[in-house]
Amino acid sequence: MWLRMLVSQAVKQAAQDQVRKLLNEPAGGGLPGDEPRPLDPESLRADALIVFGSAAEAAGWVDLQAEVETWPTEQGTLHKSQMGAVSCLAWINRNSPPTFLEDLIAWARPRLVVLAGFAVGLDPDARRGSLVIGQQVAKSGSEELTSPLGFDDSSGAGQGLVMGKLITVNAPPEPGEPRQRLATEHSALAADPDAYAYAEIAERKGRPWIAIRVVSEAWDHTPSVQLKSLLDQASLTGKIGVAVGSLMQEPKSASELWRIQEDAIKLSDRLAKFLKSFLQGLA
Repeated sequence: MWLRMLVSQAVKQAAQDQVRKLLNEPAGGGLPGDEPRPLDPESLRADALIVFGSAAEAAGWVDLQAEVETWPTEQGTLHKSQMGAVSCLAWINRNSPPTFLEDLIAWARPRLVVLAGFAVGLDPDARRGSLVIGQQVAKSGSEELTSPLGFDDSSGAGQGLVMGKLITVNAPPEPGEPRQRLATEHSALAADPDAYAYAEIAERKGRPWIAIRVVSEAWDHTPSVQLKSLLDQASLTGKIGVAVGSLMQEPKSASELWRIQEDAIKLSDRLAKFLKSFLQGLA
């Protein structure tokens, strides 16, 4: 997972005076009160299975639910909720391999798997805040996958909604020309870290899927030196350390980190509202 918006979690935790405890946890430790408990597969049955790569991406969706049943697991957190007549199971991944999706599909037996989260824009049409409907997902050296769901390309005109292809890459492409080159080579609108792996599993299990991403960075967005340093950290603990260091030493960095947190909340809320509208159409 390579989310610039993961900063929001670090900043929020620092503000809540949880940093010291998190920094002292062994690698892979969970959040307070997140002890795994046994899963009852029958309780996980759902019409829609939604996959989020992080809590930052899923925050808006969780806040949108009136009643939620929650299961903390070693692979992340599961949230079961009702969206009108549609039952939804959301998996908020915690740096776990995508293969857990195989178990979730077997247990939930969903009518649709939704790959939701943030993406980096590659094309000028994928502006920051745009919603990208990934009808195709690609990965260098692999066969392109196409969703069985069909959409009218004009249905999102004027609403910040674009439809096309996502390219899954291991690291966020550099702003400017590298992103444009990636767009040209693959005819892709945006890049993300994991959609291809999830889509491949859904196809193998015979479940229809669709990728829905909100663009967190435009093709020409250039992060600051402090933000790039934070992104280069491999672990959440490292990210928190950089974030706290910036908050204490660089007022300008602190201001940017708080702005990123606010941006993440807005983007997550926008994604959640669209998911709500989209999934209610399954009824």
